Amino acid sequence: MRLIDAHAHLWPGGGDVLLAAMDAAGIERACVSGLGPLFGMASDEDVLVLARAHPDRIVPFACVRPGLTHIKDVRARLDEGFCGLKVTCPSADYDSPAHLDLWALAEERGAPVLFHTGVVTVPNATRDDDVNSARMNPILLAPIARAFPHLRIICAHLGIHWNDEAAEIARFFPNVRVDLTGELTGWRARWSAADLSRFLWWSGAWKQVIFGTDVRPGDVKAVVARDRALWDELDLDETTRRKIAIENALWWLGEKEDA
Repeated sequence: MRLIDAHAHLWPGGGDVLLAAMDAAGIERACVSGLGPLFGMASDEDVLVLARAHPDRIVPFACVRPGLTHIKDVRARLDEGFCGLKVTCPSADYDSPAHLDLWALAEERGAPVLFHTGVVTVPNATRDDDVNSARMNPILLAPIARAFPHLRIICAHLGIHWNDEAAEIARFFPNVRVDLTGELTGWRARWSAADLSRFLWWSGAWKQVIFGTDVRPGDVKAVVARDRALWDELDLDETTRRKIAIENALWWLGEKEDA
């Protein structure tokens, strides 16, 4: 089955390594962002260079800190060729009126938005960087999804510890999907397949899940194996597996699957 990674990152100098990891794991395309020095990752510029060199494999996403990244810079990034936005560490709650112009721009330009939700780990943050995980509660995506119904949204990590909130946002809003990304020993390590189904409990809930990795290249293959094992344990039908593996990603990117 074809596989698109909707949540990948680039580390400095790691383009070839990322592509090799994708090949080894059977991932045909990846939506890639670099979160910059704050996270010890590559820059937007590095991501765009990689995407231009491998347009059939890499879909570039620009990193945005709402309230701190100027709207004119976001517009310039989209003009340069970035396909979507990866947002994290805002200056105020995601649903703050201060950010409305950003969500309006993304909807207008058809740019999907990957929202970090839950506690964030920022290895190089200082007090001056003003990082506050409470501003990224998935419940804050509800007013955004309602006000911008054509904005295609991913609620990353199923909210990490706000799992119920993240799942319910996906249940109520057709323009929202959730991913189950994270480190192999991270938040998902405490949940079994049955536990995850307690959050994704309604009929068709697993069709709201979109595949992603969000790990270093050396762990990508293991994440794919973990997720495929989860689908087997849940006995998901082929239609649902295709939704998770590729169809939701194509929807998110505004594309249609080739006949």
